Amino acid sequence: MDIRGIEKFRKHLDGAIKNAESAGVLDTISFKLGDATKMDGNYDVIITNPPYGLRIASKKVIEKLYNGFVRSAKECMNDKSRLVVITAEEKILREAIANKRLSIVHERFVRYGGLNTKILVVTKD
Repeated sequence: MDIRGIEKFRKHLDGAIKNAESAGVLDTISFKLGDATKMDGNYDVIITNPPYGLRIASKKVIEKLYNGFVRSAKECMNDKSRLVVITAEEKILREAIANKRLSIVHERFVRYGGLNTKILVVTKD
C-alpha cells in the first residue's frame, strides 16, 4: 500500500511526521512539502482536513482553496476512487463538489475540535 502525505507548510508537515512516528507508522508513509491544489498522480483514496473556520479568516480564501483542491483531487481520481473531506465549511465544499460534477455518496456529522463538522465521501460521477 502506498500512503502519502502532503502539506503546504513546513511546521504542519513536521507535526504530521511526529504524529506518524508516535503512532508507529512513520515507515509506511511518505511525506512531502507541497500544495494539494496542484496534486498529480492517481489515488484510490484521498483524505483531507482542509483549513476552515478559525483557521482561515476569509470565506473567499476558503472558496478558492476548496475549488482548487476539489479540481486537483478530481484529476487524480479514477472511477473507483474516494475523496474524504472533514470540514465545518460544508456549504462551500458542497458547491465545489457540484461545480466539478462529483457525487457525495456518504456524509456524517461529527464534533471535531469543538466545532460542528461534516465528513463527506465523494466519488466521480
